[in-house]
Amino acid sequence: MSLRLSVAAVRTYDALKSRPGGDPRRSGARDARALDALDVRLKELVAAFRVNGHQERGSTYVFWSDISREIEAGSFDDLLVLL
Repeated sequence: MSLRLSVAAVRTYDALKSRPGGDPRRSGARDARALDALDVRLKELVAAFRVNGHQERGSTYVFWSDISREIEAGSFDDLLVLL
């Protein structure tokens, strides 16, 4: 499934909250600082060709299967402290 980068950052945030070391969500609120950090990391992964991305109408879209693979590989574990 292809997601807009900002939506992928939110889904990544939610997925990281359920990982070991993550603090399970207690409300619908999300930390804007953490979302910004995830957005930057996703852009880095696209630039490094570790996540497939494509441009459409001025927005970057990424594939969730690639992101979930990177979550499992621990590519975002250093950002868990922000969550």
